[in-house]
Amino acid sequence: MQQCEFNYSLLCRLMPANSDEDLFVYLLDDGSQLELNVTEQHRYTAFITLTQKHIRSRQELLDFSLNLRLYHDARQVEVFSPDGRAMEAIHAYPNPAMHQTDEKYNINHFLSDLLLHCLQHGRSPETLI
Repeated sequence: MQQCEFNYSLLCRLMPANSDEDLFVYLLDDGSQLELNVTEQHRYTAFITLTQKHIRSRQELLDFSLNLRLYHDARQVEVFSPDGRAMEAIHAYPNPAMHQTDEKYNINHFLSDLLLHCLQHGRSPETLI
């Protein structure tokens, strides 16, 4: 829960609440681009697709996207699987899909590392003009 609250605070810094934009783009110093696209906005929740693309190098294999659900009332972010279902907190091991036992914790921790990196090293294209 603490990790989800921390991620929410980081996302709020990258996506100001007073903005009417649905797409936020940040250029990172490693030649990649981070996009935060608000796909749905409701009173208490929002759905966001986070995508990282490598634009200055030929590293398309490193491109990825995450589906996020923001809970504004609880001030938390939850990472969802690509098919729209919530990830299980703990998986039995071994399992048929070979998920890590603490996969949900790891993906939320990865999200916080990525958002912190974007805050520290990312630049909006508008600030580069």
